[in-house]
Amino acid sequence: MVNFAGLDLSAKESNPSGLAVINSFKEIVDLTLVFSDDEIASRIILYKPIIVAIDAPLTSTGKPFRQVDRSLLKAGFRILPTTLTYMRELAERAQVLKKILESRNVAVIETHPTSALKSSRCSSHINLFQSFGFKQVTPTLRNKHLIDALISSIVSYHYYHGTSVIFKEADGEVHLLPTVC
Repeated sequence: MVNFAGLDLSAKESNPSGLAVINSFKEIVDLTLVFSDDEIASRIILYKPIIVAIDAPLTSTGKPFRQVDRSLLKAGFRILPTTLTYMRELAERAQVLKKILESRNVAVIETHPTSALKSSRCSSHINLFQSFGFKQVTPTLRNKHLIDALISSIVSYHYYHGTSVIFKEADGEVHLLPTVC
C-alpha cells in the first residue's frame, strides 16, 4: 500500500498547519493539525508517504512573482506575491521541511489547494472529496487547514499517477488537479 501526504503549511510554528495522509485505497489515514517543524516531519515520516504536496512556495526569486506564478496568474489562478513577509517566511519554512523530507526519501512537490480545487472544476471541496472517492469525509469538516491538506493529498495522489496538471518554469513547478468533476 502506498501513502500520499498533503500539508497546508503555516508560516509560523505557533500557528496550526494541516496535515493529511491518504492511502492508495483513497482512505484517510491521518488528518490532523500540527505545529512545529519537528512534529510535521516526524508525523509525515511515520506514515512513509511516497510524496507530500505542500501548499507553500518551494522556490523563491526575491521578485513579487516567479515565472511559474505568472503562468498561474495568466491561467486565471489567484496567488499571493512571494515578497509579502508572510509568503517569504512560508517559503523559508517550506524549503527547510523539503530538505528534511527529501533526506528521508519523501518526494516533495508544491501545490496551491485553492487553485487545485478550481482546476478540478468541482463546485466545492465536498464535491471534490466525493468525486475522489473519500468515504469518511463529512460535510461537517470546516477547518480550512484540514480541507487544504486533504486537497493537497489528492494532488500527491494524482502526481504519483501522472495525472496532475503541471505549471513548470525555470524558477519553479506547481501541481494542480485535473478535471475530476
